[in-house]
Amino acid sequence: MNYRADIDGLRALAVLMVVFYHAGFDFIPGGFVGVDVFFVISGYLITGIILREQDEGRFSFSSFYVRRMKRILPAFYVVGFSTVFVGYFLLLPSDYVSLANSFFAASTFTANIFFWLESGGYFSSSADEMPLLHTWSLSVEEQFYFLWPLFFIFLCTFFSKRAISLITGGLIIISFFVAEALSRQLSVLVSSASYFLLPTKAGELLLGSLLAFLPATQKNCNRVITNFLAIVGLFAVILPAFLLDRSSIFPGFYSFIPCIGTVLLIFTGGYHQTVMHQLLSWRPVVFIGLISYSLYLWHWPLVAYAKYLQFEFTAVLGIFIVVLSIFVSYLSWRYVEQPTRHGIGFAKTLLRYFVFPFVVCGLVFFIINQTDGGAQRLANNGDYLEVKRTIRGASLDNGWCHDNDSDFYGCLLGETESETRALLWGDSHGGAYSPFVDILARELNISVVPLTYSSCTPFIKELGNGANIDLCRKARAYAKKSLSDEKYDLIFLVARMDSILKSFRLSIEDYFEAIEFASRHAQKVIVLAQAPVFEANSASIALRRSFLGDKMSVTQHVEESSEWVDIANTRLVEFTDAFDNVDVININNFLKVNERYMPIRSEILLYSDTNHLNILGAQFLARKYIESLDGSVYLERLRNEIGSF
Repeated sequence: MNYRADIDGLRALAVLMVVFYHAGFDFIPGGFVGVDVFFVISGYLITGIILREQDEGRFSFSSFYVRRMKRILPAFYVVGFSTVFVGYFLLLPSDYVSLANSFFAASTFTANIFFWLESGGYFSSSADEMPLLHTWSLSVEEQFYFLWPLFFIFLCTFFSKRAISLITGGLIIISFFVAEALSRQLSVLVSSASYFLLPTKAGELLLGSLLAFLPATQKNCNRVITNFLAIVGLFAVILPAFLLDRSSIFPGFYSFIPCIGTVLLIFTGGYHQTVMHQLLSWRPVVFIGLISYSLYLWHWPLVAYAKYLQFEFTAVLGIFIVVLSIFVSYLSWRYVEQPTRHGIGFAKTLLRYFVFPFVVCGLVFFIINQTDGGAQRLANNGDYLEVKRTIRGASLDNGWCHDNDSDFYGCLLGETESETRALLWGDSHGGAYSPFVDILARELNISVVPLTYSSCTPFIKELGNGANIDLCRKARAYAKKSLSDEKYDLIFLVARMDSILKSFRLSIEDYFEAIEFASRHAQKVIVLAQAPVFEANSASIALRRSFLGDKMSVTQHVEESSEWVDIANTRLVEFTDAFDNVDVININNFLKVNERYMPIRSEILLYSDTNHLNILGAQFLARKYIESLDGSVYLERLRNEIGSF
């Protein structure tokens, strides 16, 4: 396969879309499609190399993987180690551990799986601050590079080119359909699988592979037709970058558009007669294409650290990041990529570019984890320790009963000596509400048995079984039996309902079923509405400010994303209106400032993360509720009802 400058130009177009998108330029809200363009190019080039070397009778897996290691690993490890070094001075201990874990995952070519499980989705605010998030795409490519040559050689051994084309085409169709189906699921874990995992991205790489079969059958083609197809291809690549955004159903059918556009540009570029070929072969464009790999690697840590420091992404900052990324990438291409592409054989390449840096990466991973992310850096920082104390959640370690794995009676809230006992049944949001319920229970002179476990939704059905399945099932069985035996007269229920609404496995009706079940077996049921959810982790930001001081931007960004929460709470009220003995307590209005939810009230930080109240926050809201007219009237009525139980 002869060198084609236009493909480097296409690389430039792809990487610039990604870089400008990440640098915060609003004019290109769908610039993430540049990664999909890269995948098609990679599939085309890799399969073309295999075909050419097969035809020449010189293909070997060792030489293939030597070239891949030389191409990918040196720059990757330079960026990775540099990012970890800078992280020591900027990242909180927990975030530094996460960075070390992601670096190690990327070194084992499983970063896409790591970020799928840990990021909360590619477009989440937490993912925006992960300095090695972009290595997910390298892992997808490496997984493809490992599996596809083996499978392709097998196909070439037993099937004709026509059959291989049909098989590849079938795999492409399946991949895009699966990507579309998963992307449409409201569960973040499921929908993000479509973005991060190989099976749903393989179709894009295989489109390029399928195209690699075509050059041998190319004949002269009408110049008008090839120019028309090239222009169609260009628009198919760039229009999604301007029309799509984070809310689009992606990947899937939408991702097919830039991919087929890439196919058209590569195909027509092979004729060397289109206007697009000339534009993409222009030397300044080709230069960006040549440094595109380093540019992709270096730009994202700069963006992620800027976001971690809470800088506002103005046009000036965006341009600075783009220019700095290009400058550093040129140095990386010139002094890292170029010198390492030639010379040594398989054994030396393996040792020098994989084994040695991988061992060092493993040691870094081990040391950072063993030292809790370099926690000693903050051991004497009084401001940091004070903020850390104030944002504590109501966990077992902090003296509360959430995730209690002992006797369900071993931990009580409220007036623990009271003979009137209630049950608090919920998930982690129930645990976060424990200090709130504790204060209300003292006002009502009752004791409360907390039955709250992380991700263990209060269902009657065996669904949403939580982080600890056995403990969740045990707690759920206890709740159902104790309610059936009418052991408790008063039941508090709490669940994270917005996640239930977004899940494809769970249903809000299942939660309502539990409320109805409780209403039949208790004299009073109180359902606590879900607290608001925020894009930014205000607790983490407060910790960063205490640690970094002047390094942090002075601007405080608070973005609430509680549309689903409000929908869920509205449905909750509508459902419970039909029951005489079921009430809803909603404290969300106490978090509103000018009709917007805020995680800070009266200079008190109320949250421990993006969606859980901390201890002080729950207690603050309990006092606000008790002092309010509606709250005081309701509690007085409730005292009278409890007195008649």
